[in-house]
Amino acid sequence: MALRLRRGTDAQRGTITPAEGELIFTTDTKKIYAGDGTTVGGRIVSGINNVLEDITPQLGGNLDTNNKDILGTGNINITGNITATNFIGDYKGSIVGDDSSVLVDAVNNKITGIVDTTSITATSVVVNGTLSATALQGPLTGAVTGDASGNHSGTFSGVITATGTLDGDLTGSVFADDSTLIVDGINKNLTVNNIVASDINVAGNLTGSVIGDVLGSLKLVTGGSIFNEDSSILIDGPSTTGFLSKIDSTTNLALEAGGNVTVAATGNFNLGDNDTGGTFRNGSMLIKRSGGAGVALSVLTYQNGDNISDIKAVKHRGTVDAPLSYQVNDRTMELVGQAYDGSANRENCFLRFQATAAVSNSVAPGKATMNIANADGTFKEFAFDNDGTYTAINLVSNVGYVKFGNLTTTQRDALTPANGMVIYNTTDNKFQGYENGAWANLI
Repeated sequence: MALRLRRGTDAQRGTITPAEGELIFTTDTKKIYAGDGTTVGGRIVSGINNVLEDITPQLGGNLDTNNKDILGTGNINITGNITATNFIGDYKGSIVGDDSSVLVDAVNNKITGIVDTTSITATSVVVNGTLSATALQGPLTGAVTGDASGNHSGTFSGVITATGTLDGDLTGSVFADDSTLIVDGINKNLTVNNIVASDINVAGNLTGSVIGDVLGSLKLVTGGSIFNEDSSILIDGPSTTGFLSKIDSTTNLALEAGGNVTVAATGNFNLGDNDTGGTFRNGSMLIKRSGGAGVALSVLTYQNGDNISDIKAVKHRGTVDAPLSYQVNDRTMELVGQAYDGSANRENCFLRFQATAAVSNSVAPGKATMNIANADGTFKEFAFDNDGTYTAINLVSNVGYVKFGNLTTTQRDALTPANGMVIYNTTDNKFQGYENGAWANLI
């Protein structure tokens, strides 16, 4: 008779605790279980119901998933290689290349190998080697060496060594090839040997040499000067005398001895003008001279002929920009001599030119008058009119006279006489005139 084991369905097995060594065969799942006296349903000894029933399962060969998936929650710990067509999901750990070099260092949280890709999007990128990319976006911190092409935007902190154009905002200092400071980002200073530019607008102080034209306001402080190309000084900032120290509305234009003021052929030297309110303000040209006699003002004319440069005064009414015609008896020029008496300048002589009629034959008829101060405070007037008339008038009493030259007979005879001469002979006490080739008493 055959040996038969205890039998029943798998559900029935799960309701009993077989004795130690007792065998059970499940009629529906066709598996054999052995009892240990404590495990409900016994322990399987033939076949595996599921992996959970084997707490230390091992493969005797390759695991074929048979087009199925491995699902669950947990870890896969393998010493060796994982070969897959695709990897989907999170990866934790380091990545090593075929040459055993570490590409991704999971321990130190960094990429140590070469990253070759068309795009990198990251909060922070730290590159210890070479960074080669088609496009780079985001903050870049550290040293960048090598060639860089394309557009670069954003905030940069570090050192840039490059050839090309930087278009955008730069925060920080700029150094020359020899490490000397050019742009001091901390103190906001610019230190260069030369500046070559079409236009330079300086709101503060300009220290150094300026070569070229200066358009706008230029103010020299103490210690600043302007030099000629031969290094001779033109404007001496430190000097208080002899050289031009500064030009403004309250100071003078002073020239060193031997200096000149040159006005171009088409330029003007203007003294005085109307202010913003329309009131004329006098301008003065002062020629200061101390010591003995000499020439204070010279007009030098270089011309191969009998002509000479004019000293000209022009009178018109209206304004400079909109002149109007003169009127009869308008003064066209006055030359005034004054003497200082210790408290004020006092007039003693003046020469006056007047326009006495309207323009005729392209000239303005005129009169010249000389006035000479008398000790009694009056002026003697000597006038030459355009009709050839000469008059000598006391401007107060309106009494006129002519005084002839007082000559002795010896002085008379030393003259080169001409018919029409009249003198008073102090030797003979006689008025004498030269007529018909000889001197004759008029009385």
